Amino acid sequence: MKVISDTAEYALRAVVWLVQTPDESQTTRQIAEGTRTPLDYQSKVLQSLAKSGITKSQRGTRGGIRLNVSLTDSASWMSSTPSIPSNASTPAPSASRSTAAACAPCIAA
Repeated sequence: MKVISDTAEYALRAVVWLVQTPDESQTTRQIAEGTRTPLDYQSKVLQSLAKSGITKSQRGTRGGIRLNVSLTDSASWMSSTPSIPSNASTPAPSASRSTAAACAPCIAA
């Protein structure tokens, strides 16, 4: 039984990926490959994250996607998103230990 939808899982993976590189923009391809998600699906998820203000994107050779919120301000945007069930705190099978560690403060909030 799935606890969250694929879209929600891919969004969480993308945010966790971007948290690990806060000073660098990432391409959609880098995020999809790094999070082991389908490129086309991740592209749509990233568009939704940008529309909601969680990420921002810039076109061009130096462009890419990055978080649009401060890590210290995560409580404010986390409170406006649907809550994550308590049993969803287990990292996805493809998530590394560092990914799970980076996500721990978000889940605890």
